[in-house]
Amino acid sequence: MRHLRPVCALAISDAKTVEVFAKVKAGTFEYYEPYALGNIKNLPPGGRYVPPPVVHAPPPVVHAPPPVVIPDVVPAPPAPQVDPQPMAIDLPAVLEDGKHPCCICYDDTEDVFCTSHRHIMCQECFENHVLAETKHIDFNGTVKCPLHRMRECDCEGYTASFIAKHVPEKVFAEYDRKRYEVKEKFLITKIEDDFKKKLALEQSMTELQKNRQYVVDNILTLRCPKCNQAYHDFEGCLSLQCSKCKCYFCAKCHHRSADSRTSHNHVATCAVGGKLRHGSFFASKNEIFNFQNHMRSHKLKQFLTRRSDKFELLHVLGKDLTDLKLNPHDFI
Repeated sequence: MRHLRPVCALAISDAKTVEVFAKVKAGTFEYYEPYALGNIKNLPPGGRYVPPPVVHAPPPVVHAPPPVVIPDVVPAPPAPQVDPQPMAIDLPAVLEDGKHPCCICYDDTEDVFCTSHRHIMCQECFENHVLAETKHIDFNGTVKCPLHRMRECDCEGYTASFIAKHVPEKVFAEYDRKRYEVKEKFLITKIEDDFKKKLALEQSMTELQKNRQYVVDNILTLRCPKCNQAYHDFEGCLSLQCSKCKCYFCAKCHHRSADSRTSHNHVATCAVGGKLRHGSFFASKNEIFNFQNHMRSHKLKQFLTRRSDKFELLHVLGKDLTDLKLNPHDFI
């Protein structure tokens, strides 16, 4: 306004006609409309106001939106499932015999190599490692090299007899107890899952099928001689302790003992199915399997004695026996 005043005053003093217009915005449009000179202060007299023709702003053009076309929805094909690739294992070189740094405390030792001979532990670290593994949440009964969890070792796991030779009796007893707890829990879960199926089929079973089921459950399936709790395959020491009733018994003949020492003494001299090496309590997997089949065969022969349905029962037991590498013709 301070710039407009001197311009208007000069025009009026020169006896010129002064007309003033103001810019007006309406949305996106702009136009000019007359502005009264009386609104401008301190102008000399003589100015007159000539109204210009009224110019109306054109109405805004509103375009209709284009019609919305909704395409037919076609579901996308499912993405192909790709099996996750196993993480690569970064394996160090195989160690030579002799002293090397312990993979836990780094002291030089030659005590305990892992099964792949890539790492070594001192005696104390190996004992602590065995105990730590038994307390791990995903302990499955097998102790492996401590670097296996870090995918830096392909150790297959120490056998029970190997651990027994390299740890004190107290450490091995704890490891053995935890190992059997894992196997017993697995077996109990499996038995519970099978129980409902067994109940559903029981009503439709014939007498011959019921006799077959009895043989499978009570003769071919190994059970604790005291509480009848089924137990799973094992390895190593043949002196067993039931996880349910804590009874000690011989895995070769199911002889019950009062305590662990008495049970081990019996195992060392038990001749059922063949004697062990002098003073030994341990057997290989193949030896254990043969001992178990010797006990199964003895019990089955007793059960079949003087039965009128002996041949029919052996016929329906054919697959159960052959799965255990037992010959049905040996029981005729």
